[in-house]
Amino acid sequence: MKKIQSAVVLAAIAVTAAGCRIQVSTTAGGSVSTLSGSYSCNPGESCAEVSVMDTNFDETFVATPQAGFQFDGWRRRNRGFCGGSMNDCRLFTSGFVGNDILLAFLNNPEELFFLEAVFSSSSSGGSGDGSASSCFNPDLYAPGTTFEFTQEEVDEEGQRFTAEGQGIVESGAMFNGQTANVLAVDQTLNPDDGSGVITAESRTYFQLDGTSYQEFGIAFIATAPEPFGLRNTFDPFREERFSLMPGESFEQTFERTNDILDGAGNVIITSVVDQIETITFDGIEMVTVPGGTFEACKFTESVEQVDVPFPFQSVTWYSVGSGFPIKSESSDESTELVSGSINGVDI
Repeated sequence: MKKIQSAVVLAAIAVTAAGCRIQVSTTAGGSVSTLSGSYSCNPGESCAEVSVMDTNFDETFVATPQAGFQFDGWRRRNRGFCGGSMNDCRLFTSGFVGNDILLAFLNNPEELFFLEAVFSSSSSGGSGDGSASSCFNPDLYAPGTTFEFTQEEVDEEGQRFTAEGQGIVESGAMFNGQTANVLAVDQTLNPDDGSGVITAESRTYFQLDGTSYQEFGIAFIATAPEPFGLRNTFDPFREERFSLMPGESFEQTFERTNDILDGAGNVIITSVVDQIETITFDGIEMVTVPGGTFEACKFTESVEQVDVPFPFQSVTWYSVGSGFPIKSESSDESTELVSGSINGVDI
C-alpha cells in the first residue's frame, strides 16, 4: 500500500480498521519515530499504544534501520496500517470531521490496530543472487523423516495462537488414484485469549521430481472442539519449483476441488474451481522470527480463480539449508517459527 496522502484515504481505512489505538512495534535492527518527536520505539520492542481519540491527530511514522540492517517495509497483517509500504507512514484524522460513523470509531477504546516496522540484515544484499535450490532439502521429504515445530500464528480476525506440532513422512499412500508420499502432521493450536484449544491432523500427499515438489492434495481434520474436515484435491497437481533464480516466475493451471467433511469424513459440500497460480522466487534474504535470524528464500505466490475479481497473494520464506518454512504472510493470516527440528536436529 502506498503512503497515505489524504484524510480521505485514512477515513476509508478507519471504516474497516477503526484506528483508536495503534500498537507500534519493530523487529530487531531498527527503530520507529515520528517527525514531530512525540513517539518513538526502540529496536525489537512493542511500545506503548498510541491513542487516536480526536480529529487533531496527524503523525508521520518513520522507520530508521541501524548500521548493518535495512528497512523491509511495514508488516502486512490484519488491522495493520501501511502494510507492504516502504515509505513513511502518515496517519491523520482531520477528514473525520462531520462524519458521525468515523467519530464513533474514535470514541471506541476497545479497538486495537498495528504498525510494525520490519528490518533485516543488509549483509545478504537484500534479494540475493543464489538459486532457490539452496532452500531445497530432499531429506525433508524422504520417508521416515520426522520433525517438530512451534509457531506463532495470527488469523484474519487478529486472533493469536501458539501452534505446536509433530510430523512424519510416510511412503506408499494413495490419493485420488495417485501413489504418493504423505506428510502426516498432528498439531495443537492454543489461542492466546485462553479460549478452547484446537486439535487437528493434516495429511499432505505429494511426490518429488528432482527439485520440483508436486502436491496432489491436502486433507485436514479438526478433532476438537468440534470435529469437521476439509479436503483439497489438485488436478493434475500443484507445484513448487526450487530451481528458480532470483526474479524468475512460473505459472501453473489446475482444477481445485474443495470438499467440506463432517466429523466422520463424509462429504457435505463440494465445489470445483479452475485456479491459476504464479510463483516468483524473489531471492535470498535475512529474516528474523521469534526462533532466530535465518538466511531464507522468499517466494511470492499469486492465485487467481474464475469469478473472483482480486487475486490472493501470499509470501513464504524457507530456510537456506534445512528447507523448513520459517515465515508466511497473507491477507488472511501470518505464521512465524518459534522453534523446530528435523530428525532431532534443531533448525
